[in-house]
Amino acid sequence: MKSPGILARLDDALNPIVVKELRQAVQSRFVVAVLLLFLMLQLLFMGISLIGNSIDGRLEQSDFQAGRDVFALLQGVLLATCMLFLPAYTGFRLAAERSDINVDLLFITTLPSRAIISGKFIAGVVLAVMIFSACTPFMAFTYFLRGIDLPSIFFIITLDFVVVLGSVMLAIFLAVIPANRVLKALLGVVGLIALLLVFAMTLSSTLMLLDFGVVGMFESRDFWAIIACMALGVIGFNALLYTWSVGLVNPPSANRALPSRLMLTGLWAVGGALTWFFSREIGHDGPLMAWVVFSVPLLALYLVIAINEREHWTPRVARTIPRRWWLRVPAFLFYSGAAGGILHALLLFGLTWAVVWGWRESTPAAGRTFLFRGSMGARRDMLPVAFETVAMLFLYLYCYGLTAVALRRLFAREQALFTWVMAVTLMALGSALPMILGFLVHGSRWNLFQDYGWTLFNPISGMIAVGEVVGRPQLRDAFLLTVLIWAGVATLLNVPWFLRQMARFRPYVPTTAPAPAPAPVTVNAAPADVTRSAT
Repeated sequence: MKSPGILARLDDALNPIVVKELRQAVQSRFVVAVLLLFLMLQLLFMGISLIGNSIDGRLEQSDFQAGRDVFALLQGVLLATCMLFLPAYTGFRLAAERSDINVDLLFITTLPSRAIISGKFIAGVVLAVMIFSACTPFMAFTYFLRGIDLPSIFFIITLDFVVVLGSVMLAIFLAVIPANRVLKALLGVVGLIALLLVFAMTLSSTLMLLDFGVVGMFESRDFWAIIACMALGVIGFNALLYTWSVGLVNPPSANRALPSRLMLTGLWAVGGALTWFFSREIGHDGPLMAWVVFSVPLLALYLVIAINEREHWTPRVARTIPRRWWLRVPAFLFYSGAAGGILHALLLFGLTWAVVWGWRESTPAAGRTFLFRGSMGARRDMLPVAFETVAMLFLYLYCYGLTAVALRRLFAREQALFTWVMAVTLMALGSALPMILGFLVHGSRWNLFQDYGWTLFNPISGMIAVGEVVGRPQLRDAFLLTVLIWAGVATLLNVPWFLRQMARFRPYVPTTAPAPAPAPVTVNAAPADVTRSAT
């Protein structure tokens, strides 16, 4: 029997979701119409720009910026098309398949969840490559109009492509969130606002790079350190969204949290190590500060998600729990479960503080970022300030989350659903109600900084008080003391809740008793016929 060739093996290795999506995309009139319209708009903009420059007489000048202006115009068209059309096209199709009507299609297929999500993402990437391939020749042509160089063109196109990939992954994540139509519409609005903000930030930052000159920045070590940190952040963002999307597509009985928690731990460790190395190389703690500012809010979001997770393990998950206790201890942190997720977030938060403390103790003053404050010119180390500022967000969410768990255990017993709703309600009441009462009591004489006792339960006020560079030590100490005492009390109230989940985290043991042995069957013989035997 002849073995299959290379093409046959590649055909078998292709993701069927990619094949299906691309086949429907090329057969769709909507995709073809968008691509043709995109090409026509570029030709129109290029022609109008050239005709306008020739009429104004700027083509005969030697110091014109026609190439840069046309490039900025084409880049705006490219980003607007890819960041609005591609995420919407990918997200709407996946959301329709995720709906209650077609949700059975995601569970009767033999494809794993990671193949479904990766197939949707790769299909979006291929469409992005097709659109970028149609736009890149026009953007490269602007080099001949002067005002821009080829390295800058291709560098900015690469940045745009990376941003588009992140937008597609964000749309996939929002599409797989299980929700009703109202919440789906709200998530769509949130996604649209986020994409518009990213579009504005990307376009403005790339135009700023053109103003300063991209080629001149290539020789700076700080520039490549910033690019490496940005690349690490984008890769980590896409990886986390991918694992979260796979977890949401998996059935509820599966161990959904394991891939995302492993990915979060790996990204935290790799990001900390690389930013520490970059900070050592360039001589200041800017990259490490960026890692702290990015990691701690991410841990706060992870904490909010973990608080609402399960408190019992299904037999499917319990069968995979290690039998040896020294393996169950780390496994408890990574398996699905509210207590394990909270402890895992606290562990990473404490290690982040240890990294900040280690950098401060091992680095001389020349390698730190200082900011002058006050009339006396006192200096304040900005890395601990940045950590304390974002740490207040983490601690407030921890306090409100555990308070919601304690109230839910008191009134709703073991119902773990919508714990985050109770936590958000408590945060809204704790943030707004004391401020309203303070304004009613003091009236127009109410001062936020003097009467700060009314805002001690407001996370935003706590972050401002701790991170304020101008500095009010009594204000900072009051907020820190309040949130630390509150965290300790909330932890003590939930110690039994933690211990019960730790005790339940054991391998699954079948409890079915063996079937009883069947009783012996006695056969009674019929009595003999006496009269017949006598004859």
